[in-house]
Amino acid sequence: MTSYQFPDGATMHSLVAIRRYEEALGIPIFHSLKQLHMTYIAGKTIFSSVPSIVEDLSYSYNILRNEQPLEKGLRLFNLGYLDECISLLKTVTEKQRTFDVCKALGIALFRKGDYVHAFPYLKYFAENEVNKKIFYYLGLCLEELGDKTDALLWLKKASSLGEEEAFFDTGRLFVENADYSAAVVFLRKSIRFEQKKDTFFLLGVACYYTAQYEEGLHYLQELTELDPALEYYHWYARTLIKLNKIDEALPIFRSLVNMRGDSGDFHWYGKTLLQNDQKTEALTYLRKALETRGNATDYLWYGICLYQSGMYAESVKYLTSSQKMGAGDVCSQWLNLAMEKIIKRI
Repeated sequence: MTSYQFPDGATMHSLVAIRRYEEALGIPIFHSLKQLHMTYIAGKTIFSSVPSIVEDLSYSYNILRNEQPLEKGLRLFNLGYLDECISLLKTVTEKQRTFDVCKALGIALFRKGDYVHAFPYLKYFAENEVNKKIFYYLGLCLEELGDKTDALLWLKKASSLGEEEAFFDTGRLFVENADYSAAVVFLRKSIRFEQKKDTFFLLGVACYYTAQYEEGLHYLQELTELDPALEYYHWYARTLIKLNKIDEALPIFRSLVNMRGDSGDFHWYGKTLLQNDQKTEALTYLRKALETRGNATDYLWYGICLYQSGMYAESVKYLTSSQKMGAGDVCSQWLNLAMEKIIKRI
């Protein structure tokens, strides 16, 4: 049959039984017995830990030969043969749409990344049965399809039923929606089950925006110790500023502007220098932020720095631009102060 030397006859018969089992399932056979043996040794087949493999598979083989498409499709799904189960279960749904079929087909299509076709099956099951995992998959599916509002509703339902994976994604979507108070609640729950970098980061950012600076600093400090990513250090330094730890924040921002030259780093380094009364150097970096990004906040802080440097007429020019861009009451207050200074000089 083959020149490949198997350790013993029993192993070869086991591998033949595996192949016959796959054939009975309708799985296309593309591998040789040698290749099958290699995956078996590596523990990469579903039968690797089954001791009485020949007996079990021979029995299953006789059953599978006469198994109906529904049973065979569900068996393929449970064994992880997604492509094969999808084609079989789709033919089944043409005649009968059961909850089990919709659940298996929806999950299989979702795992294959076919969100458009997964959605109706997941939705059908979710609207008729309470299942936290299906609610979770449906939420992620809706997000992939661009409906983040409904996605959040289903993710919250999954979270309320204790679906651990849903806590992180619910919190993540709340961060994207700038609902940071809600995000903190879900991300705190997530971190109890899985302490991953994304959770630390988003929780640190959410704590920053909800003025829970000490807690946020704790997460961001742990994160920078795990991974020295520049974005993590950026938020770590911003949180230090909120806690008035200017001396600790300055060298971090100095390193950031030298290493990546991001407009956000220019802006925050300039602001921090200004808070440390280093106005001349602050102007340099706030100007760089203005030139590379130029949003309302950049115009505002460049105008403030000009004002504090005694250049009132120049500051009015930039503060006026900031106000036109929607900077708000803070900008109006600084603009009034600058105008008063100019009037007094006249």
